[in-house]
Amino acid sequence: MKLDFDVIVIGAGLGGLLASFYLEAREKSCLLLEKEIPGGQLNEISLMEGYPIVGEMSGSHLAEELLNQAQEMGVCYRYGDVKEIRNLGDYKEVVTSQEVISCKYVLLAMGSRPMLLGLDNEKQLLDRGIHYAFDGNEAFYMNKEVAIVGNSEEAVLGAIRLANLAKEVHLIASTEDLMVAPYLKKRLKTKENVSVSYCTEIRQLLEEESHLMGLRLVNRRANEEKILPVEGCFVFIGRVPNSECALSLGITDEEGSILVDTHNETKIRNIFAVGDVVKKEDYQLETILSDCAVASRAIVYRNN
Repeated sequence: MKLDFDVIVIGAGLGGLLASFYLEAREKSCLLLEKEIPGGQLNEISLMEGYPIVGEMSGSHLAEELLNQAQEMGVCYRYGDVKEIRNLGDYKEVVTSQEVISCKYVLLAMGSRPMLLGLDNEKQLLDRGIHYAFDGNEAFYMNKEVAIVGNSEEAVLGAIRLANLAKEVHLIASTEDLMVAPYLKKRLKTKENVSVSYCTEIRQLLEEESHLMGLRLVNRRANEEKILPVEGCFVFIGRVPNSECALSLGITDEEGSILVDTHNETKIRNIFAVGDVVKKEDYQLETILSDCAVASRAIVYRNN
């Protein structure tokens, strides 16, 4: 049976872009499918910093460059909202909203999306005071009071970054401590306009004329409520894997993260996964690079 492609890569975030380039460069015909804007979480980064190969550029610019290079290499890129992946033994079928495509290998790189607070008017206030990433929107809060929700490295780095712009930054953590390295705690303490509230949760988003104007907070330790007047709130409480199209394969854990072995292969032969959709301890850019190299190499050197 003649297959449409050797490999179908689902998701054109950093992982999918890198893997498709690597595979096509090693003579594996590759289809890259994406249902949204190519780049994934790269589009949430206003300035790439700390990566010497990349230099200083926006995440969206890097995504555009990677996609151009992949297409120049021969990768076929097209829109595709994947509804189902069929495991038919020696080959696979990827079912989109428009077509059914056959291949030998599937590489899952759908990434993840921000976890929401779960409050009533949260979605209505998106980009009206509620944000889940820094994409240039932080400039709107120059000399204003803002909040950051979370206890992670992403949240702490965000507070440090906003401290250089905002009048006051309120870091809200639901835990008794921040889950970051000691050096970040020290950096945070040097920011005089940053305050941290521990054991604190948001009970209500207060709005005025369809824009955020404050938070109703509750401190679980003191069992006290208060109103915090802020015009912006950046939420970094975790992410949810975009694994819906793979759930029927039985390759995820209870939280929807895809389980893989040391070759980034799932329990179904010839179905691989990389990036933030995978169950792992560290979700950093460096681990995505590693995932892509490992999975792509396994595909390239497999004989059957």
